[in-house]
Amino acid sequence: IDLYARYPDVRSLVDHEEAFDRRADYRALYTDGHAYPPLHPFWLLYQYSYTLARAAAVIMAGTTNPQAFRDLGIFSAADFEAAWTRAVEIVGEDPVTVVAPTFWSRRSFKFEVKKPAGDGLKPAN
Repeated sequence: IDLYARYPDVRSLVDHEEAFDRRADYRALYTDGHAYPPLHPFWLLYQYSYTLARAAAVIMAGTTNPQAFRDLGIFSAADFEAAWTRAVEIVGEDPVTVVAPTFWSRRSFKFEVKKPAGDGLKPAN
């Protein structure tokens, strides 16, 4: 987040990807510590910048760490009602909105990988 805040354009982060990806401590956390890969935040910030460039605002309701979201350019609000009030202030009555209640708390997609029964080998035809 600090790196993101330093640059006026998210494309500048590309210059830092290799340094993050090569950090042994980040790699160890990813390999053995159940952490995301070192470049994961870069992908999220690229995706987020696309959204931010097209939306009048992004508002996070009910966050317990509002400063982190403000550092990303996201408005914070105590609850949904306050978020709605802020949206109306920004774009006027009856704003077009996208409500994503689990955006930050659940993965957007999940994979389930199961090991096949037996040794997993199939006879050749």
